[in-house]
Amino acid sequence: MSTDSEETPGSETPEEADRQTVIARIDSGLDGVRADDTRRRLALVGAVVVGLGLVAVHWVGLFVAGGLVGLTRRTLGRALLAGAGFGVLVLAVFFVVTPLVTPWNLLALAPLSYVTIVLAVVGPVWGALVRGAL
Repeated sequence: MSTDSEETPGSETPEEADRQTVIARIDSGLDGVRADDTRRRLALVGAVVVGLGLVAVHWVGLFVAGGLVGLTRRTLGRALLAGAGFGVLVLAVFFVVTPLVTPWNLLALAPLSYVTIVLAVVGPVWGALVRGAL
């Protein structure tokens, strides 16, 4: 018994085709940025500035910032490294902005401090995985 809702293998709905077209357009636009060293560096600086602003507002900004930084890189591996680098930058900025909390004071707050450190580094790396989707 066959119903009208069954699809043949390989067929796409119009929504799926539109989604793939949008992703292809985004990827081709980013390829132009990734190919030119100057544009890629400017995009990276912009992503870092926007990312730090987002992180200052909410911790979910770590994931978004990692995605933004990762999208400027040519390969997934470099995107993950850029995400980790951004996470380390966030920790450094945290210690500069809050001078009363030294790294040793933060570690004295263990195990809560471990969550802070791990989330600061893993969040952007996780966000940078978006590079693998494009």
